[in-house]
Amino acid sequence: MTNVERKALPPGSTVFGLSTDLALLGMAVIWGVNFSVIKVALEELHPLAFNALRFPLAAATLFLLVRARSGPSPPIRREDVPRLVGLGVLGNVAYQLLFIFGIDATLAGNAAILLSVTPVWTILLSTLVGDERPPLSTWLGAAATVAGMVLVVLGGRRRVTLGESTVAGDLMMVGASLIWAVYTVGGRGLTERYGPLRVTAWTLWVGTAGLVAMG
Repeated sequence: MTNVERKALPPGSTVFGLSTDLALLGMAVIWGVNFSVIKVALEELHPLAFNALRFPLAAATLFLLVRARSGPSPPIRREDVPRLVGLGVLGNVAYQLLFIFGIDATLAGNAAILLSVTPVWTILLSTLVGDERPPLSTWLGAAATVAGMVLVVLGGRRRVTLGESTVAGDLMMVGASLIWAVYTVGGRGLTERYGPLRVTAWTLWVGTAGLVAMG
């Protein structure tokens, strides 16, 4: 990340340094085991029930983090409310439905590889809407991310099969990947105004209400 990009980060962003690197490493580890853990959980729980159980816990945890780390919350502009609600529905209802039903209908290895393409969709969408013109290094980094995930999945001897038995789940995972890219790009102006932690929390709370109602 360049110095210009660092200066442009909103006040609520985390500090660059070792703690951030460790947090990112932890996130990567958690996300890496996420697919297999969810596949096991879905053997016992219906996808909607599983979402209805886990999202209130996530929402409560994020509420405590916001209170502890973000300080007083700035008032939400009235014109931003529809956008926040829309992002909450998109990123935490539509995405989660496609993700949870998709992973239930495909293999964990398939899901991991198909979702690893999300950074590529995000870069493409950012370029299309004119948010940024990423340099070659960004494209190479995105390609390396996908390649790395493929190597991890195949190296871990997870089953990866693209065929009729998994096509519905695979298509849902592709849809989830595209939706998350739209959510990421669509929330950029809001994260600059309110900080990423607050925006994540607000949209998660919107999504939690919808998922609990469905579960």
